[in-house]
Amino acid sequence: MSMFKHASQVIDIEQFKPKEHRKADIEPIMPIVTTPPKIVDSTLWNAELKKGAIQKIYQNASLENCPLLPQGIVELGKRWARAKNRASLYLYGNTGSGKTYFAYCLYRAMIERKIPWILFVKSYDLNEELLVAIEEKQEKSRIMKYCDVPILFIDDLGVERPSDRIIRQYYSIIDRRVGDGLTTIIT
Repeated sequence: MSMFKHASQVIDIEQFKPKEHRKADIEPIMPIVTTPPKIVDSTLWNAELKKGAIQKIYQNASLENCPLLPQGIVELGKRWARAKNRASLYLYGNTGSGKTYFAYCLYRAMIERKIPWILFVKSYDLNEELLVAIEEKQEKSRIMKYCDVPILFIDDLGVERPSDRIIRQYYSIIDRRVGDGLTTIIT
């Protein structure tokens, strides 16, 4: 992971919160569910929602609709979404600080800007997919799927129990992406 941190912008969600809200004993942030204003092309986001892979709590995530995230992080997200060459991001913070919600805000911004090929995957789902790929003798092609996508979001990296297989596969993906200069967002 250290090679990724050196090649990406590291963002501590906690640093954007007012000092009095940085305590570890505060309640986890739960996004307020409201209907976001139309940004660029909500029909693409709605099509993504119909696939059923996005949990209900994140379906209204948007850089225009994140009242519980600090304004500084929202502005950073808007600049990142508009940029031509997007830096990779490593988002970290306490449980419930809004890392996944912010990642979905960025993901939605990319979809609404009609970026043609983006993947958002939970780390435990990626782990399962790569394990099945070994059984199906498709490991290399599955790894390449994640190596080649222009923008890849990996949510909750590190929740799975580390093993030699996981370390090898994840390293293959991240090392290739860093080497090819592809945008990767990790929470």
